[in-house]
Amino acid sequence: MLPEALQQSASQSVGLLLAAGFLFSFLLERALGILLRHNHDAAHAKSLTANILLSGAVHSFMDGIGIAVAFASSHAAGVAITLAVLLHEVPHHIADIGVLIYSGLTKRRAVLLNLLATTSCILGGALVLLFGASVTRVTPVLLPLTAANFLYIAVGILMPEMQRERNPLRSLAQMAVLLASALAAAFISRIFPE
Repeated sequence: MLPEALQQSASQSVGLLLAAGFLFSFLLERALGILLRHNHDAAHAKSLTANILLSGAVHSFMDGIGIAVAFASSHAAGVAITLAVLLHEVPHHIADIGVLIYSGLTKRRAVLLNLLATTSCILGGALVLLFGASVTRVTPVLLPLTAANFLYIAVGILMPEMQRERNPLRSLAQMAVLLASALAAAFISRIFPE
């Protein structure tokens, strides 16, 4: 998404928008953490459930915007972001279901509520599609903001979790998946050159 944004805008404005998006993602996560007191304690099961579902819905909404904006920018960016979202979201939502079950929900209710939260992806994409022609004017703004959200999730959430892994086999598997993801992104950019 960033190369697309740099092609459409001055690098200074992309940098400012990237920083603003990164800061917004951080503040949103902190606000949710403070308001909902994210805690794995059984006494706070409702807060945990609400936090998982609300943050999942916000994340899915941003994914929908990201996919639609990426396709509005180019087919290659759209395919790359769609694959990235699928590769990240499937295991992420399986883990969310596990946390929801841990918080006291039945398996069926956890799956249904998680599916409901992820429908916000459709809403995010639909809003971009609804304003179709005008999106091309705001694409240079939305691309770095959305890229910042993905970068924040990777750098602020996922990589610190990976650093805490002590099992050598799991660490090797994580590194292999990370390398495979980078190679897949490079492969997609070669298949769909600009």
